Amino acid sequence: MSKQGDHNGRQAKSHHSDADSPRTMGFEQAYMAMSMNQILANPLEGETPSAHLKQIALMTVIGSLKSDDPMITLTRLTETTGLTRSALAEMIGPLVERGLLVEKMGKNAMGRGMARQFEISPAFLQTLGLIMGDPIRHAK
Repeated sequence: MSKQGDHNGRQAKSHHSDADSPRTMGFEQAYMAMSMNQILANPLEGETPSAHLKQIALMTVIGSLKSDDPMITLTRLTETTGLTRSALAEMIGPLVERGLLVEKMGKNAMGRGMARQFEISPAFLQTLGLIMGDPIRHAK
């Protein structure tokens, strides 16, 4: 998109800057809208509104951490949020059950034992990509 003057005659920013591009901002907004919609529109039995808000907040944190490393661990989340492992596990369970996150077992930080790791579901990211305008690819 070319630069255009606004109603005050100033030059508008080009929409092709890196961090502030509409695609980046649009992705974050679409990610949050889709996360909230999936959590609120698909309640699990016995969930409270408070649990929904906690899950939405956790998806926000996970979305921000994903850019650094797609694998999210409970340890990383405890360091970031200050919440206990048990509180985080309680919030993550429904996100996995809904299909927003995928749980895998991987090496722990010390490389000796196994640790629970989470990543944003590939189906969630694919759907999000389609919303953002990625081309539809047919399976071959």
